[in-house]
Amino acid sequence: MRTDSETVKNIIDTSLENDAIVPFIELASRMVDDKLTGQGMSDDKLKDIETWLTAHLIAITKERQARSEKVGDITFEFTDIESTGLRSTTYGQMAVMLDDSGALEKASKKRAYIKSIAQYPDE
Repeated sequence: MRTDSETVKNIIDTSLENDAIVPFIELASRMVDDKLTGQGMSDDKLKDIETWLTAHLIAITKERQARSEKVGDITFEFTDIESTGLRSTTYGQMAVMLDDSGALEKASKKRAYIKSIAQYPDE
């Protein structure tokens, strides 16, 4: 792991205790290792990406980001995490921006597939 709970807390305002942040750091670290190791980025850059990815993972689970808020009669609309992957939070957007290789952007996109249908001869 390249980052720590205190560094993550400097990025995201969270009520999570340090021990509760560690699993998110571990996951972000594995993502960085799998997608970005060997892409020519410095250790400092990888630490930055891991920190922002950790904040993203927290924001899509424990501390959802509000897309809009209203004070009178209290209304919150949360970001849609289903449709935009890493771009669904400002933290994920920063991680994608920091990734010079484009690997995170590519991994974040939905995969298309083609399903073939048998063609029957005209009768």
